Amino acid sequence: MNSFRVPTSLFPERIEDLFVNSLMLKQIGTSFKQSENQTWHLNYKSRDCAVKFYPDSFEKNASLQLMSFGNPVFEEMLSAIDSPQPTAKSQRPTVNSQQSTGTTGFDASDRVWYF
Repeated sequence: MNSFRVPTSLFPERIEDLFVNSLMLKQIGTSFKQSENQTWHLNYKSRDCAVKFYPDSFEKNASLQLMSFGNPVFEEMLSAIDSPQPTAKSQRPTVNSQQSTGTTGFDASDRVWYF
């Protein structure tokens, strides 16, 4: 049986950085605390677990969760990043050219995404 792998530029280091430093995840109460080299303590929706983003070191410790595609917690968190909750209009950043040029401004907040 042939196995097909989709090439990706999402290396474990990049996925780890995106999740651990995500403003969207922090805003919904997610926290990552580094506990050991490449191991994190994750608190997400009142769930506590030890996680890793690196498959090669994950296989050495079965008590950890691998944070990658296929993991239900990873997929749920990815969905939270992908479809952020709307914020109140007053909290949204705006680009208003009226301040400097006297012309009508526009609200660019719907085009701003934070990881």
